[in-house]
Amino acid sequence: MENKPKVFTGYFADGVRRIDLVLVLRDDGNSQIEGITNTFLLNALKLGLEIEMEHGTMKRHRDLIFAKVHAPDSLIRQYAEIFSIQRHFKDSHVDFINAENSFMKYFKMIMPFFFNRREREWIKLVRNQYPNPKNYSTLERSQIVYRIFLALPFGNNENYVGLERLLKRNLIIDAYALHDGPYFFLPKQDVANVVNVRQILYTNWIGADALLKAQPLSLLQEYFGEKIAFYFAFCELFNRFLLLSCGAGIVMIYEAFKELNLKTALYKRRGVENTFCLNVGSYKNSYMCPNCRDFNICPFTRVTDHCKEVTLGFMLESPYMINYYIFIMIWGIIFIFVWKRREHYLSWLWESDCGSTSILRPDHKANFKTIKRSKVTGILKNYDSVFTKIFNIIKSLAVVFALLAVIFPMTLYWANLQFRIIHKVKAEIKDPNYAHFAGLAIFSLIYVFVNVVFEKIMEKLSYVIVSFENHKTQDSYEKSLIEKQFGSTFAFNFSYFIFLGFVKGRFYTFPYDIEMWNSIAGVGVMNCGVFTCVNEMCVLLIVNVLFKSIVFSGLSSLFRCRTDYNKTRTTNANVPCWEREYILNNISEQFYINQFKDLAIQFAMSVLFVGAFPLAPIIILIGNVLKMRYNSWYFLLGSRRPLLHDSLGIVNWRNIITAIAFASVISNVLMMVLNTRTAQAEFYEWFGYQYNTDWVSFHSTLFDVSDFTKNAIVAKAYKKYKGFKPKKCIFPGRKQMYKGKMTPLIYESRSKNTVMQKLILFQHIAIILVSAIVFVINRDSKAVTETVAIEKRIKEQCYIRQIKKEPNQTI
Repeated sequence: MENKPKVFTGYFADGVRRIDLVLVLRDDGNSQIEGITNTFLLNALKLGLEIEMEHGTMKRHRDLIFAKVHAPDSLIRQYAEIFSIQRHFKDSHVDFINAENSFMKYFKMIMPFFFNRREREWIKLVRNQYPNPKNYSTLERSQIVYRIFLALPFGNNENYVGLERLLKRNLIIDAYALHDGPYFFLPKQDVANVVNVRQILYTNWIGADALLKAQPLSLLQEYFGEKIAFYFAFCELFNRFLLLSCGAGIVMIYEAFKELNLKTALYKRRGVENTFCLNVGSYKNSYMCPNCRDFNICPFTRVTDHCKEVTLGFMLESPYMINYYIFIMIWGIIFIFVWKRREHYLSWLWESDCGSTSILRPDHKANFKTIKRSKVTGILKNYDSVFTKIFNIIKSLAVVFALLAVIFPMTLYWANLQFRIIHKVKAEIKDPNYAHFAGLAIFSLIYVFVNVVFEKIMEKLSYVIVSFENHKTQDSYEKSLIEKQFGSTFAFNFSYFIFLGFVKGRFYTFPYDIEMWNSIAGVGVMNCGVFTCVNEMCVLLIVNVLFKSIVFSGLSSLFRCRTDYNKTRTTNANVPCWEREYILNNISEQFYINQFKDLAIQFAMSVLFVGAFPLAPIIILIGNVLKMRYNSWYFLLGSRRPLLHDSLGIVNWRNIITAIAFASVISNVLMMVLNTRTAQAEFYEWFGYQYNTDWVSFHSTLFDVSDFTKNAIVAKAYKKYKGFKPKKCIFPGRKQMYKGKMTPLIYESRSKNTVMQKLILFQHIAIILVSAIVFVINRDSKAVTETVAIEKRIKEQCYIRQIKKEPNQTI
């Protein structure tokens, strides 16, 4: 038992052997459980591990036994090679930490405050203090022991293997690695020579000023592992790019607002202000036709009721938006390629691409009937039959179709719910202009909260689905889990954005078109009036970003997490460190997935539909900064050291983010063409403005309301409506009655052709820009590429020499 805090804690009673892992057992007298756990621990002892048992000293831990595990040096060396944890060029790579090119050297001279200059010194200092063997950090020692336990049997049955099975069945309560020591400096501590990584990070990383500095990524990798370090590396780069996006958004909004208030602004020059705000012109005292097939929730509305709505729409459809959409396309593609370059450099620096993810999972149920010997290596392998492979593909497709079967009707339900909520809010708020936005905000809140519930359900359900897939390796298991969790989250969050941006109003023809009237859920009748649905997307995006980035994520940063030492740092001094750290939070695989899933969703919000609210990156940036500050506290002070499964960098998340970046090219092109009225405006300037026709008259039609009775189905809905019925109403599209049918005028057909031409033009521009970026940005610098090739040759030579030296040894 410790009498006072030490710089390095976590040792056996002899003060020499390091505690590499702690297992927590329950001392409740259950003989069956004791038999299983005793078998498990005896197998560990037979393997060469050393165990020391102690009862809990705290009152709430009196019925617990803490099994402290130590691995001798020989065992560490042996299994480090088996698990591919051994890092051959670890010490030589230290000199490459924060490698500088000529530009970065100049930038550091100008703004030295933003960089950590002592990270290399810190790494060398802490490595000199590691227990033997010196080439392995305390975290790597814990990872080796943890992986041994993952494959250790606890009985004679075929599936009685692995620590994870015991943890899931609560036969062993917990397993965790220890911190190196206290996070604060001790009295009379020789800080220059004796210091642990936790103390360095506490002093130089978690403060508010550290958010402006470069993250000490190599130090984070040394202490928390590659996954956590990659997470903070991505956050750092993403936040820096968000600064550029924030600047572009502010400039765009400023220019659009300035242009909106000019006397010669398109908004005024096209007569839109006269119609919707001043109530003068050809459509004075006019009404808009219902924009859905239920007249009771979509009644006739005055054109002046849409003044604020149309003003916002025109502001977001300004000519400057074209430049912003192009900027966002370029921004997203450059970001993902810069991140790939950064990730590959860090993977080489930390040798994280050496980790083996092809080790068989203990939970994998092998089919012994299909085991065959490889003709190449001679090793026995479990090969899946053709039928099994086809069946697995069918299962994966079934999950996709099941998700679509849920998303599609939900999207239609959201569309109708939006109309109902706006109608109810307008009945309560007198000013219809503000009532419309209030209704949209309330609908968006409901949308966000319901999606959060569905995300949590799918999070639990995904584990059940993946367990049936029976993955062989941890890498394939994690990939499938991430795809299902992110895929469902993305679908729930963005399905309605896609509907508003690319579906709603695209099929609308004229008010009593019976074919559109009988469409699924009346989608063919739904529209956003004379203009686009960009204002609806704007409110939805604002609420989503606020709650996803600030409310759900950022508010937690206002509260400090519980640590293994209290504020006085003395109350728990007599409690052993392994018992103090037991009460800390656990950083699980699911926690890590949730962190990156949030980042991926934020990136999607930053590139896919951000044109609907160009200031969204500012909110995302504020939320990320708050979350980074909180997570630094959470990881260092409020959590145990993570024992996460290795994976090749963050390949799975990189592929998802890459897909989002390329999807943003398509999304932004469609947004430019379908939600900015750029093509229609260009066509209007050629014809409408020249003939002194205002925008509304040129792009809409005055409809005789009595024509609703021409069709029996439409007439039935019209007669149920007891509200005010004007004689005429306006609907989007330039049409006229010809031989008893509503027929588009030649101007509308030519306007649609202009839209398609713009779509094709912007697509080609986007393809050229993306191709240029891919060609210009290389994956690696020349120095790193040459160094990787040299190191590969050295490893091959060492391997060949070892084979010649020990020809009978299997490696």
